[in-house]
Amino acid sequence: MITYRACLASWLPGAGCCLAAANERPAIDTGVLPPWSGALLRSAWKRDDGAPSSAYEMAQDGNGMLWLAAGDGLYTFDGARFVRHQQVYGPPLQSPVIISVAAYGETIWVAYQFGGISRFDRGAVRHYLPGVDAPTGSAQRLVRMPDGTMWATSSGGLHRLDRDCWRPVQAQEGLPPGFVPGQAGAPVRSSKRL
Repeated sequence: MITYRACLASWLPGAGCCLAAANERPAIDTGVLPPWSGALLRSAWKRDDGAPSSAYEMAQDGNGMLWLAAGDGLYTFDGARFVRHQQVYGPPLQSPVIISVAAYGETIWVAYQFGGISRFDRGAVRHYLPGVDAPTGSAQRLVRMPDGTMWATSSGGLHRLDRDCWRPVQAQEGLPPGFVPGQAGAPVRSSKRL
């Protein structure tokens, strides 16, 4: 019996997905490998098994489901199988080309390769349109900080969700304009919705 206490993931172009999970049997001390390595069971999934052909980002929701942003869609993985989604909780995705995904509790955030961000809650959806209330261009990363503030990096710089509109962080706020290569946030372990 496998207990998914932790999942490690690595993506190899053309090779699909490799996940490792802690097994219930005791670790084997080989003297060479770390003591926990004997307790890992590795499985690989390929496109023929339903795995995405390429995945840009992965997030885990409050129920333990893994969400994967891929060039050919949004996928979930429950530990046994992959499912490609055209909608989240009922409302449809705005595009099949997903560049980023974030999950906080049951709230799923999706950023599209050609612009736009969507926030899916059970029973509700909010689509932010590029150049209107979302960054122009694609948002490569979505992060929620412990204080609840949502941030997005895009080709146009760093953006913060201010009420109901993504606003760029300006030079007068201390960040020079232009591309922000990435961002990281402290893990949020709350199912509290924004």
